[in-house]
Amino acid sequence: SWGIVEIRVTDPPPANVKSAVVYLNSIEVHRAGKDGSDNSSDNTSGWISVIGAPASFDLMSVIGIEQVLGSANLSAGKYTQIRMGVTNVTGVTTDNVSYTAEVPSDKLKIVGNFTVGGGNTTVLTIDFDGEKSLIQTGQGKFLFKPVIKLLVNNDGKGSVNNRGESDKGRGGENEENEGKGNSGNSRNNSGKKD
Repeated sequence: SWGIVEIRVTDPPPANVKSAVVYLNSIEVHRAGKDGSDNSSDNTSGWISVIGAPASFDLMSVIGIEQVLGSANLSAGKYTQIRMGVTNVTGVTTDNVSYTAEVPSDKLKIVGNFTVGGGNTTVLTIDFDGEKSLIQTGQGKFLFKPVIKLLVNNDGKGSVNNRGESDKGRGGENEENEGKGNSGNSRNNSGKKD
């Protein structure tokens, strides 16, 4: 059977900026094998594209709302990760100065289990912490180091926050901070990259 997965993004405001546009070239989800693992030998696991065309969102325009990035019909079953290809981050500061942020890794990987039910819609909301994700390094330079939380909602049955992490370039580190979600446990993810 098939179900629908919809990927959204939301964000609190980053400091000292009027806009911070994140450009993506792909969003994919990883299906677990029949045994529930990512390394299944039954050929059912693998990456599935949710959007293949370029997309973008402004961290400032999704404050308090959820912007839909894409949706797809997927085979019902267990999924374990979301992967987003980040190509560029540009914006304007509150002083009206344009900037292009350094993006240490072009892949943002969010690890967290979610299930797509047959005939149901599963909404995945990627909640960026703007103040921690976009860092001003001095001399007007910015660094995009995503700090995110994944919220999973299966047809209004409540949100479950899952662990996420970003692929790290050049041996970066990953931190987690415990918090409380809408329902269930939550973890904030700091996808730090060197």
